[in-house]
Amino acid sequence: MLRHFTLILVLCIFRAPEFCSQNLSTIQFSTNLESTVFRPDSVANTESRDALPLRYMPGMRQNISILGRQENLDINQVMSLCMDSRHDIWIGGYNGEIARYDGHRIHYYHLAPLFANPIEDILEDSQGNIWFGSRAGGIVRYNGIQFDYFGPQGGCSFKVFSFYEDRQGIVWACTNGDGLIGIRNNQYVQLSVSGGLKDPAVTCMTQTNNGELCTGYFKRGVVRNSQSVEGLPDSTVFALSYTSHGLLAATRQGLCFISDGTDEAKMIIEGTGFLDLLSLSDGSVMCASNGNGIFRIASSDGFDWKVSEHITTDQGLSSNRITNLVNDREGNIWVGTYDAGLNLIRPQLFQSFNVATGLISDRHWSLLRNGNDIYAGYSTEGIASFN
Repeated sequence: MLRHFTLILVLCIFRAPEFCSQNLSTIQFSTNLESTVFRPDSVANTESRDALPLRYMPGMRQNISILGRQENLDINQVMSLCMDSRHDIWIGGYNGEIARYDGHRIHYYHLAPLFANPIEDILEDSQGNIWFGSRAGGIVRYNGIQFDYFGPQGGCSFKVFSFYEDRQGIVWACTNGDGLIGIRNNQYVQLSVSGGLKDPAVTCMTQTNNGELCTGYFKRGVVRNSQSVEGLPDSTVFALSYTSHGLLAATRQGLCFISDGTDEAKMIIEGTGFLDLLSLSDGSVMCASNGNGIFRIASSDGFDWKVSEHITTDQGLSSNRITNLVNDREGNIWVGTYDAGLNLIRPQLFQSFNVATGLISDRHWSLLRNGNDIYAGYSTEGIASFN
């Protein structure tokens, strides 16, 4: 997850045959993964506790409940959250803690000392496996029966920034130093600099409509079709979003658009750093800036993007330092700030949630949407849910 630390990454789109998704079947997954197995039915590896009734915050427009120490959640710093297909919430902690909350009980899975570092990302794949990645090294996969821990092997340390599952069902681990690690069943393949990657530190991935894999790197500018994109200096790219006609990249120096079929970036907003992008159902995109609030951009033809709205503290935000954005089923937009709580944007209405209004912290590390419920994981204690 990019929000936890300062990143210097760049964007690259692969079309070389060995990296295009339509040719991924040619990649040989010939290296077996060596794992250490943890079975949840072992008393030493599992602990379950009844979750005490959640704390409810009265006097709010939204129903807000807290799952923290008072409710038996023994994870002080929640790094990552994932809602699985059974609607259980998986929780990743700063010290490698793994917990599952089923609405009634909290189940803890102890994999220390092998897996005891910050859990950067959690992913449920299309087969129902749950993946946990640590930026300090190590991958864990839970298949519903057992946990498999994949530690350093074959020259790979598995220092994971994020996971991505492509349309062929391959789970990719974007790593700090090992390039891309593709995992299928119990075998893996490593794509490294020697195989054509631009840098061994890969932070994020997405996929275009025609199957191209878009990948973020450290310190490499923007590259497309193996060509450096013109019009954008080397910069930090924190988020990317594929639209119908190209790619939006949120960078430290501004927001740019790279049209399909070109190797040139067009700057939409310059001089402002951006951290997150949220595509809306009307085709517009909300852009979270680090110090200048939120910009909404829109395009009538899919190519010419312009600012249609600019929202700052002057309009009611609690802070102009925006870290992430999530929308709920009703189209409301939830805004995470660096240290000023959460904001809810409705038509003609702004609402703030912070310590002063009953929350456990003004700083959160993760936001999760489940239907019309929003979950926030905090750096000091537990989770808050908003309905």
